[in-house]
Amino acid sequence: MEIAEKQVDIKDVTFTSTDGISTIHARIWLPPATLGERPRAIVQIVHGMSEHVRRYDEFARYRSEERRVG
Repeated sequence: MEIAEKQVDIKDVTFTSTDGISTIHARIWLPPATLGERPRAIVQIVHGMSEHVRRYDEFARYRSEERRVG
């Protein structure tokens, strides 16, 4: 029997850094919409220069399914 994966919404956002020149890229994994439920926690993942946000996709989806926004 296969377990269905819950739908997690992913939102990519950008903003200008404090130097006014560089652009910061971020990704938000939003938990499945459930009427009347609020997130249990907010988890922030910060990676190094040689890594990429997609490396953390599985972990972030898992946390999001537990209603911990990433």
